[in-house]
Amino acid sequence: MKASGEAGALHQDLNLRLLLVGVLAVFHRVLKILDTLAQAFAEIGNLTGTKNQHRDETNYQEFWKTKFTQHKRPPPVDSSR
Repeated sequence: MKASGEAGALHQDLNLRLLLVGVLAVFHRVLKILDTLAQAFAEIGNLTGTKNQHRDETNYQEFWKTKFTQHKRPPPVDSSR
């Protein structure tokens, strides 16, 4: 009887190990899916960032074409006040 009890314990231990491996495999698959989604969203963010960067550069160039840039130096400060 002792041998059958040991065999049952080994069988139960094997089942627990297989269950653990299965749970870890599913967990790993979920992490891979989440990583793929994160990379896709990061790529979308990069694309919109490029558009915003171009818009900022255009605004910067337009700013320097204004009449403000025609002044060579600021007017003198009156120190007699």
